Amino acid sequence: MYSLNAITIEQIQNLKDIQLSELLHTLLKNEASKEKLEDWDYSVPFNITTGDGGSDGKIRWNGTPTSTDRWKRKFVIYQNKATGIRA
Repeated sequence: MYSLNAITIEQIQNLKDIQLSELLHTLLKNEASKEKLEDWDYSVPFNITTGDGGSDGKIRWNGTPTSTDRWKRKFVIYQNKATGIRA
């Protein structure tokens, strides 16, 4: 059963690399707004063919809150994987 606000792992797996970056961009922006972060900034480059040193997205804030349920620190880096992750 599908829900308007539910995303399945299969749907994420079917995203193209640029769509994955767009999703990360939207999620970071929405989460920061929801958590009412003070003095926040985020970055998700959409140029996915340029070397990025392992960072595909970042969020950072000053002030309150000191952490959230999702972010335990005020500076978080994300890396997108276009292929499966091996254990």
